[in-house]
Amino acid sequence: MDEGKNPLVFRVMRLSGQVPSRRPPTSLIWGRAGGVEAGLEEKWEGEGVRCGVGTFSTLPSTFGNVYVGEQLRTCVNLYNRGELDVVLSRLKVDLELPDAQVINLFELPQENVNNYVLASENWLENVISVRLAHAGLHGIVCYAVFSDYRGESKPVKQVFRFTSFFPVKVALGRLPLPEEPHLSRNKFLLDFRLTSLMPYSMHFHSAELSAAPGVEAVDLNRNENDSAGDETPDVFSVTDAGTCSEDVVSFMFLIDVKDPSVVRTDKGKLNLGKLGVSWTAQGGGKGQLSNIAAAVDAPKARDEVEVRISAVPTKIEAHVPFVAMFEVRNNTQNSIQLYLQVRRDKVGDVVPVGASGRALGPVAGQSATTMYFSLLALSPGTHRLSGVRVVDIDSGNTYSADAPQVVAV
Repeated sequence: MDEGKNPLVFRVMRLSGQVPSRRPPTSLIWGRAGGVEAGLEEKWEGEGVRCGVGTFSTLPSTFGNVYVGEQLRTCVNLYNRGELDVVLSRLKVDLELPDAQVINLFELPQENVNNYVLASENWLENVISVRLAHAGLHGIVCYAVFSDYRGESKPVKQVFRFTSFFPVKVALGRLPLPEEPHLSRNKFLLDFRLTSLMPYSMHFHSAELSAAPGVEAVDLNRNENDSAGDETPDVFSVTDAGTCSEDVVSFMFLIDVKDPSVVRTDKGKLNLGKLGVSWTAQGGGKGQLSNIAAAVDAPKARDEVEVRISAVPTKIEAHVPFVAMFEVRNNTQNSIQLYLQVRRDKVGDVVPVGASGRALGPVAGQSATTMYFSLLALSPGTHRLSGVRVVDIDSGNTYSADAPQVVAV
């Protein structure tokens, strides 16, 4: 070979699946190109054989998609393509993260450097496994220092870059309790929703919420037959066979915020804790994500009195009276004299029939009452049921209801 040409070259190959191994994954493996190392049995795929179909894929074009949370297994190979032996004085492999932080994956023990003679057309390789925690551009940085036959010390460095992607899109939703919606201020359902971004099917095994202090959480995803220490929880399949991307799976937790002041953030959020999820991909690779912030919007300040239109008929005919139910809640600790009214000057095409207001009398603190009104749709179509309000007779304060849509035929 050319005298000016570096005799050492790094090669990085990805182990696309679990392969048999007769040695620990962190042991150094010596080999000789085109043959089998003397004194050892024949190598398995992944330990030096270059003809294993599907066993290796190399950087950069066929390295494959890499996803955050999955275990990346690579075989780093240092090959002496020169005609003379060399002596290694340093060998290390680092992982460069997207934020330029560097993590050491392997380094040759310095106390044994004089023993590492790499003969001509021989290689030294090591299987390295690392779980990726960041999305973005990574670099596998391979570095070695060697001495040639003249005793000159020379460095060699190669960087193999790849991009890791998020396997899922995370969305958090806050849902009221269906049986008691008025209690959903501090007690509600947390919807942990995951959209698959992988180009192949994946199966989620479990999702966990590590609740913050002041928060109680109940996992609603286990079956009644599941034991607390079950190591094989039910598998939630994100996709059917042959489909994958953009499919959605949802995990539910019952949340009870005991002390909102402890978990409320400066940005108007409730910090409920940290979420984690684990999965198995179609090819058998396992992955997990942890420390996902479980933050949802904090409830808005509650009015002293709330009024809402809680029920209307499913079928409303124009020019035919129908009955709607109104719910009024006193959120204070004291009894209040209240008056419920449908203001005729604020209504649209849905108007009250007969009296437009009624006294509710004293409504006790922390309690609710209901009232029924007859209404009439003046024309077919979609209308807003507007103009509903409650008046505090003593203070004169008014509280308006949201105006839901109704459809008349």
